[in-house]
Amino acid sequence: MKRDGFIYLSTPAQVVEVANFLFHSHHNLVLLRVSPEKLHATLRYKAFGTPEPYPHLYGPLNLNAVAKVVALSPRADGTF
Repeated sequence: MKRDGFIYLSTPAQVVEVANFLFHSHHNLVLLRVSPEKLHATLRYKAFGTPEPYPHLYGPLNLNAVAKVVALSPRADGTF
């Protein structure tokens, strides 16, 4: 967040695509499921030449907004 001024998030429909693009074959990852209504910081959706805009959190992620933590492991071919 310090470098960009925000935290990149994804909607449930975007998670697999983003994970495959950024974290192909990475292990020991966790997925944080966030409850947007509990966020203290501003959540904005921005399009980057994609049909669906991506959520960005402008401020720290407060821990009580994290509803679930799930292990995210790639398949044998490195995809999610």
